Amino acid sequence: MAFPDRFHLWSNVKTDQNQDKPAYSLDALSILQPYFDRSGVTADQISRESLELIVASWLSEIMHSEKLPAHIATTQPWLIESGLYEALAGGKLEQVQREQPRQACFLNRNSKDLDIPDIVAELRQLNCRMIPRFDRGYNYIRSQLLA
Repeated sequence: MAFPDRFHLWSNVKTDQNQDKPAYSLDALSILQPYFDRSGVTADQISRESLELIVASWLSEIMHSEKLPAHIATTQPWLIESGLYEALAGGKLEQVQREQPRQACFLNRNSKDLDIPDIVAELRQLNCRMIPRFDRGYNYIRSQLLA
């Protein structure tokens, strides 16, 4: 699992085992900071999509190098210890398509704020329903979870 500030890695997990705690829990900032610097973002302001691209860049550097770069070998020894480097070397990344929600919702206390035809149309295109009251939004979300 990759977060802007932490990486969690489970290793040697068999499908029939329940391993609650990761084998490695690492400071991701020390690994990702050069990528944050190059992209001009900080860990606390990065979007999910940007984090995915940055982690993909880091993984690609590992996968496509003839041998583990010296700076990675010295700063990230857990890559070797965990077996992750061996598993990644020469590999490739595949993008997993996310399933779009049946319908999303946007809650806003004041319906007049966004009652603009262009905004309403764009929300519809995104399969997003605008709900102007919290109680109605809560009931809608509960109904979708139970459906």
